[in-house]
Formats: sequence, structure tokens, C-alpha cells
Amino acid sequence: MKTSEIVKEIMEIFVKPKRQKQHIQEIIGDLSKGEVGILAYLLNEKNNISSNELESHLQVSSARIASTLNSLEKKGLIKRSKSEEDKRKIVISITTNGITKIEEHQEKVKRYVERLVETLGEKDSLEFIRIVKRIKEITRESIIEDQKEEKC
Repeated sequence: MKTSEIVKEIMEIFVKPKRQKQHIQEIIGDLSKGEVGILAYLLNEKNNISSNELESHLQVSSARIASTLNSLEKKGLIKRSKSEEDKRKIVISITTNGITKIEEHQEKVKRYVERLVETLGEKDSLEFIRIVKRIKEITRESIIEDQKEEKC
């Protein structure tokens, strides 16, 4: 197969997965990727955190964080309150409903991936992991190279 044909096929795989994305979204529920990221961080890493700390740790813009926090607060999954140490600061914490929601989400994702692994089999699953790790490595190296070029 020619390189151009391979490139075209890879691009089609990544550009046209709307149906798959919709199916996966139906499986995993009504949380956005950003909401999942924040809830998982609050649950697994650090609760009672400022929005600035979230921006820094998740590497997301302040506007995106604010929008996502508003959505999560409306759903009752997080709460904002004054910091115990500094009453001028607002901290974000996950609610009991938020804990339940993210744990349910993580369980749904786990079951989905388990089905995927069972269908692929061990050999293809391990090959998939190897390839994805390699793509991440290449992407990271490319980003570093691009940053070096921008500094010049």
C-alpha cells in the first residue's frame, strides 16, 4: 500500500468516527470530557481546590474551567465554598452526587473497555497498547520540536 493511501485511511479513521463517538457517549453517559476530567481529579487527586489550581493541573483555560464548573455546579456534582484557610478564596469540592456520578461513569467506561479487550483478544489488545503508546511518544516529541522551532 502506498504511503498516500495509508495516510488517507488513517485520516478517515480519525475524522469520520461520529457514529462511534455518539455510541460511546450513549454508553458512558451525560458527562462531557471536561466534566469527567474535573470530577476524576477532585475524586482521585485533590479535593477542595481553587479554579486556578485546576487550570494549572489540567492545563485548561480559565474560561473552559469556569464554564465546566458552572455546568457541574448546576448538576449538583460540585460545590463552591470559601476556603477554611483564606476566606477570600473559593475552593471547589466534589459532592456526594458527584462522587456517585464519576464512579458510575468510570465503571461504565471500564465495562466498555473490557468488552473491547475481550473482542480484540489479548494479542490485538497488546498491539493496540503498543501502537497508542508509540503515537503518544511521537506526538510528544513533535510538540517538543515545534516548541523549539517557535523559540528560534
